[in-house]
Amino acid sequence: MRVPQLKDAMKNLSAKLFLLCFTFLLLAAGDIAVAQEPPANVAGNWTIHSKGPDGRDRTQVMQIIQQGGVITGHYQGPGQQGELQGTINQQHILFHTKTHTVLTFRGRIDGPRVEGTVQGRTISGTYRDEHGLGQWHAVRSE
Repeated sequence: MRVPQLKDAMKNLSAKLFLLCFTFLLLAAGDIAVAQEPPANVAGNWTIHSKGPDGRDRTQVMQIIQQGGVITGHYQGPGQQGELQGTINQQHILFHTKTHTVLTFRGRIDGPRVEGTVQGRTISGTYRDEHGLGQWHAVRSE
């Protein structure tokens, strides 16, 4: 290979390597931006309305304490009460009760965004108990 051809090949390789690195940098920056979105704010008192796997409507209450993406608190429902614990990832919530019959709740938090953080007003999703899957909707109590 002659020197001019070698120089052209090196320029071509350098350009491709630059594009590859630039693309990787853009992808990495996009992931970082998404990961920095704070968890929604759900601290406070909530009233839960649910329809169980048996088709029955139920009302429960919960008090949530939040530290970043970690939640703890208290759950009270028909015939049982106890602690709750779970996590929040942006607007997605997952928690379970520490009760005789363990309940696992999953849902999406909705509400207005204040300074980049969703201020939860409602949560909707599904929950699982010993009988199967049910639906739930929670509203923040004033």
